[in-house]
Amino acid sequence: MLRASLLVLVPATLLAGAAQAQTSCAASPAELAVAVVTAPAPALAPAQRKVFDAAVAALKARDSQEAARQFQLLSSAYFSRANANTACGLMLAALRLGSVESDPKVLAGTRAVARARLRVDSLQRVLAAQAAQRRELRARRISKAAPDATLDNALKDIEAKMDALGDDSQLANVDMQSALQVQQQTLQMISTISKMIWDTEMAVIRKIGG
Repeated sequence: MLRASLLVLVPATLLAGAAQAQTSCAASPAELAVAVVTAPAPALAPAQRKVFDAAVAALKARDSQEAARQFQLLSSAYFSRANANTACGLMLAALRLGSVESDPKVLAGTRAVARARLRVDSLQRVLAAQAAQRRELRARRISKAAPDATLDNALKDIEAKMDALGDDSQLANVDMQSALQVQQQTLQMISTISKMIWDTEMAVIRKIGG
């Protein structure tokens, strides 16, 4: 089961006024894929849920104009100064339900990209931890006046592990790029819809901040 390994990039200045326009929730197509497939269902009041479901239904029907209209209604009724920072989560949940899970091919492709990205992230975290361990061992080795076979062996071991993991990380990056290329059209569709919903949300939130 996919688990989110990244923080969705929620803008810190949502209520700073129209001049502080924000443009996206995720920094790359791969991050967007991860964020969408792992987005939780939003907590909405019954009346808000009804409008949200209507927006999802419009997305399933590929009716972008109706989806934008429903999200305009939802944003006006839902957002306030207290919850403006939930804009990304609301949008991602709508994308998951309306644009991704409603189409088996889109769902499979988006999950493939997300899995590849999560593997790259996992390997990079392990590499970073091993690099920190190597720095520590080197510092300890330098501080020793005499040779230390235990430290020398530990350094050789961590460097061998890093070499092997580096190869795995390069292969994982290749796999991710391949998945992105295969799913280019799918991700472009998701990105286009996400921008439409995001712009609708921001139009409302800017008024709140104004």
